[in-house]
Amino acid sequence: MPAKKIGSSKAQSIAEIRSSEKPAAKKRPAARKASAKKAADPGSKPVKPAAPLKPQKPDEREIAVRAYYISETRIRYEMPGDALGDWVEAERQLHVEYGFF
Repeated sequence: MPAKKIGSSKAQSIAEIRSSEKPAAKKRPAARKASAKKAADPGSKPVKPAAPLKPQKPDEREIAVRAYYISETRIRYEMPGDALGDWVEAERQLHVEYGFF
């Protein structure tokens, strides 16, 4: 490493340090990993597909949240209706989404 000059500017000293450093070695690409797919063992049992999930009924909280948003929309657009109608509409929408009707 060359000696630093006394009274030289920071830029010169940094440039000198950088010029005296060895260039970084090139990184080698990582080795490829073995494929995740493996041949099935001939003696293993076949895996049965999972049973289809039964549709769940929407719970009361979900219905209440949906009814709230329905009522907000109804009030914003000055549409006729009441809280019971909003609740019934929320139940209907959620039942359709959950696949009951």
